[in-house]
Amino acid sequence: MMGIKFSSKTCALCISSSVTPSGMSEPPPKVAPVCSLWSFDQKCSDKLLSRKAISAEDRRLIKLRTNGFKLKDSICTFHFKRYIESFVSHEKDCCNILKKHPDETRVKATSDPLTLPLREKGKRLGLFIIPGKKLCMKCRIELFKLLRTGDDVTAPAISSSSSTSVAVSQDSVGPGCNAGEGTTTSDDNNAAAGSQGSFVAPITKDTLEDINKFLLQQKENPIDLKKLSQKRYVLEQLDILYKIFFSLAKQPVPTTSITLAMENSVYFEEIISQLKEYVNGTCSLADKMHALSILPRSMTIEKIREYFEVSRRLVKNTKSLVGTSGVLCNPNKKQGRPIQEEIVSAAIKFYLRQDISRELPGKNNFVTVRENGERVRKQKHLLMGNISEVHEEFQKLHPEIKISRSKFAAIRPKEYCLASNAGMHNVCVCSIHENPKLMFNGAHLNQISDLNSKSPTDCIKFFVCTKPTTECYFRTRSKCPDKMKFVKLIEEYFDSEMVEEVTYNQWESTDRGNIITRISSIEDFIEDFVNLMEDLITHHYIYKEQSAFFNERLNDLQDGEVVIVGDFAENYTFLVNDSIQAMYFKQKQATLHPFSVSYWDSQLEEKQHLSYAVISDHMEHSTVAFYSFQKKLLEDLKKKKVNMKIIYYFSDGCSGQYKNKKMAANVWYHKKDFGIPAQWHFFATSHGKSACDGIGGTLKRLATYYSKQHIQPGTLITTPLLFFEFAQKQIKGICSLWVSTEEVAEVETKLKVRFNSAYKIDGIKSCHSITPCENENFVLIRKYSKALESTKRKISTAEDHTLKLEEVRGYAIYWNHEEPKWNLCYVNSTNEETGEINIEELTNRQAGPPFRQTSLPAPLCYAGNSVRQGACLLGLPVAFGRAFGPTPK
Repeated sequence: MMGIKFSSKTCALCISSSVTPSGMSEPPPKVAPVCSLWSFDQKCSDKLLSRKAISAEDRRLIKLRTNGFKLKDSICTFHFKRYIESFVSHEKDCCNILKKHPDETRVKATSDPLTLPLREKGKRLGLFIIPGKKLCMKCRIELFKLLRTGDDVTAPAISSSSSTSVAVSQDSVGPGCNAGEGTTTSDDNNAAAGSQGSFVAPITKDTLEDINKFLLQQKENPIDLKKLSQKRYVLEQLDILYKIFFSLAKQPVPTTSITLAMENSVYFEEIISQLKEYVNGTCSLADKMHALSILPRSMTIEKIREYFEVSRRLVKNTKSLVGTSGVLCNPNKKQGRPIQEEIVSAAIKFYLRQDISRELPGKNNFVTVRENGERVRKQKHLLMGNISEVHEEFQKLHPEIKISRSKFAAIRPKEYCLASNAGMHNVCVCSIHENPKLMFNGAHLNQISDLNSKSPTDCIKFFVCTKPTTECYFRTRSKCPDKMKFVKLIEEYFDSEMVEEVTYNQWESTDRGNIITRISSIEDFIEDFVNLMEDLITHHYIYKEQSAFFNERLNDLQDGEVVIVGDFAENYTFLVNDSIQAMYFKQKQATLHPFSVSYWDSQLEEKQHLSYAVISDHMEHSTVAFYSFQKKLLEDLKKKKVNMKIIYYFSDGCSGQYKNKKMAANVWYHKKDFGIPAQWHFFATSHGKSACDGIGGTLKRLATYYSKQHIQPGTLITTPLLFFEFAQKQIKGICSLWVSTEEVAEVETKLKVRFNSAYKIDGIKSCHSITPCENENFVLIRKYSKALESTKRKISTAEDHTLKLEEVRGYAIYWNHEEPKWNLCYVNSTNEETGEINIEELTNRQAGPPFRQTSLPAPLCYAGNSVRQGACLLGLPVAFGRAFGPTPK
């Protein structure tokens, strides 16, 4: 409101009226003009504004915003500021002119106020619109829709600045020009009142030229610059301009003008509303900045912060980014050249390697990932090192691939976790690797620059040749470097640091594993560390070789080759919600043996994987139990028509289950038992973690969740058989098999001769491969699977000594049910027709030669050529230390 003059006159409220004692008021003295809005809002200030100093438009706004109070003489500055200057800023809620909300409800309005042109259009629809009030987004859109679809959508083009106030500047027009009086219009009373013109904007020559162009278009005479000093001429020209504007306002407005502008305003409001929903719905700061960058540059930081409910810092950073990068800018750096799919596939395949990661067996060791838009739980894998070490190993294996460490880490699948991640409690680690590592870290040997080693495995290079051979790693080569160079480097480091004692942790294996803290002198520490390094060299080489052989077999499968990995999982303990205390101290369990099967499908021409889990109520983890599980597994694979020409078994080296003479005999008999040749390979000690651990952990986790959620009768899992039925019905990705205790007992009876007559296998504890010799009763054992050197070990074939009836002769034994005991006898004759054997019972030769003849059914008798060779009845072996009875004829 330019040109407004304030006067320091007193408001009428500040003058108290004098009252006579009789109670009659005396006429007040002559006072200054009173604020016209005193009776409407009795809050006035001292300073007043005259009516003539206020434009017609402002007077109209005051009347509309005060429900019809007319401005008579003057108004105080408080009311002028309240209803003109700050009226819009005080309006925060929707005025609800369309009655879309309950009266008591307060709905937050948009930031754009209603204008005078909208009031004129609202009159045609019977709406009382107060300029300066605000609407919510819903009411605003609805209002513009009503205005757009109204019968008579025409309105005079009178904007919020429709009052015509012209001032001619003497400096801008020319010398001798005086300011003319402005002509104003009142929209309510249609009366014009002249007032002293206020200098709103000086009329320059360029502005005058634009006005003259407009007058020529309207076929009127242009304004003469020389006559602008004449007051009458200026008023005449203003009247001409007013008539032109008024006639234009009465013309029907085309749809491409005001109506189109209103429609675009509705669309703009919708865009802003949807943009607000997007900003409030995303959690990414980059996405928020990307969306806010399209807002008009004229919107202030406060307005954006208040409307979109974001921080001032975010808006400020967005505006700064828009100034440098333009709209739709992204705070993140532009993505460079995408990495090739072959490199990604090679990196992920490397993460899957047995020596790089291992699957955790715990039922709580899982992570939730998204696959095809769905949340899937996957078993965690523990990386056997940090990202830098794994990346370094990858670069050694693939020197032709160039990939940065950060990109290699970004490719890592989510389920492959580092040891530092939360919940990654690592157990069952290798003590041969861990104890040197604890000593290495305790003494801070990584600070020795000449060692250039980050771990004990990096120190192996000081103990072997520059181009090491197998003899170097097995410590049989005499030309390997002397360890004294390594010892000298450590001694020099301790001397430079003035270290006299070293404190470190160690794992001890007595009755149970326990970690202890040791304090050793420099000499004892170096001696113990070197001895542990000597053991680590061979063990680490075997670990690497076995892992490489396993990966080679798994990745280069040919048609007919099958790789089976097996391992006994920890028994599953049944869980019952709200169980009594007695159940906790005597919990029932089920045996669980997972298998991971990989083979080549010639029809699909791709590698296939199968997951199996054998569940049993037989609690003993033995070679007999494994043979029962193995038999059930191969029967199912044959039903699925898996092409099996040779089977490669992989397992850990547990002597009670896999690495023993019984298993060696089973490998030799594998082709006779199942019709398929087989080889058995063992992982390095304490490095037998495989996919079987994940299968077992998944099965136990899902069963535990099911038990917690189902407590109704008939849904509890309380026996091994119910556990098997649950796994068979509820878990589709794992094929579950059932083996009962009776089946294991039957197999044990069948294999008793084989196991009891099995020969001791010398060196089986240090071997990691068992391969049967064809057409010979020998097996080949190797220190590692790809070793060129092997050792032959004989396998007992007593199980195959079945004689025909006519071949039964010599000494035999039989079971006497009357005594009962085993008795030694001599075979006299056999009867092929009746199937009986005629024997004579023998006694000790000192007791004389009395004999007693008896007959036994042929199928029950097993005989040999001499008693020392051994004989059995009903499949039970018996060996004799000395001969009994007379020498047979």
